[in-house]
Amino acid sequence: FPLTGGAGIVPETRRLSFPGQHPQQLVLTLLEALSAGPTALSGVSAMPDLSALMIAPPSVTDLSTGGKRVTLYFPEDLRSRISALGADPACTFAGIVYTLTTFVPALEQVCILMGENALTSLHHPVLGSQLFPGGILTRQAFAAYLMAQASVYHAEGGKLHAHTVSLPY
Repeated sequence: FPLTGGAGIVPETRRLSFPGQHPQQLVLTLLEALSAGPTALSGVSAMPDLSALMIAPPSVTDLSTGGKRVTLYFPEDLRSRISALGADPACTFAGIVYTLTTFVPALEQVCILMGENALTSLHHPVLGSQLFPGGILTRQAFAAYLMAQASVYHAEGGKLHAHTVSLPY
């Protein structure tokens, strides 16, 4: 999930049930889970309803490497819809790619189409600009976005108080 302020993404473990084992079914269930938001994390941005925003079902193709690519179809204004929720688009896309490539077997690549245009570049205020030739997004491209949350205790008024901080994973 994208952290508030665009600081990166944080994972959350949860149990999901899938209606089948076809990669397309896995992708749809994972996007629904992301859209529902976290159950226990704090300091994360709202996610758009990715399933409702899709203008066509995802397509999964086999690659010559033996892996798979999924193509997601969204409206042209997806970036502005993400920004309107107060989320950083680069972090939101990082969360989508990390989630799908982690849990869909053999999924190596994600292609996000917004209207007729593939997502080929992103800009993050801290991590800079990224280019995705051919609109191919991979897990490795977003490794720097991955964060973890930890509790840090500070003494205040003679008592310890817990604060959650995000740290590079």
